Amino acid sequence: PQNVTIIIPVYNESETVESSIQTLANSLSQWQLAPQVIVIDNGSTDRTQEKLLALREQYHWLVVDKVNRRGPGEAFKTGVRLASSE
Repeated sequence: PQNVTIIIPVYNESETVESSIQTLANSLSQWQLAPQVIVIDNGSTDRTQEKLLALREQYHWLVVDKVNRRGPGEAFKTGVRLASSE
C-alpha cells in the first residue's frame, strides 16, 4: 500500500468528528492506503479533543494534537511537522 498523510484541522467539531473519521476510515480501506491521519484541534472549546482521543484508541493510524492558537494555518503547520510521509 502507498503511504499517505492527511492533515485535518478541526475547531468545535464534537458533533461531527466521529462520523467524519469513520467515513474517512471506510474510504481509506477501500483505497488500500497506508495512512497517517493527523487531526489538529485548533483550540476547540467543546468536546472535540475528548472525542478525538477516544477515536485514537480505535484507529492506530490516527494522530491527535492540539494547538491553542486559533487559525487553520497554525494547525496545518503543526500537522506538517508531525507528518511521516511527504
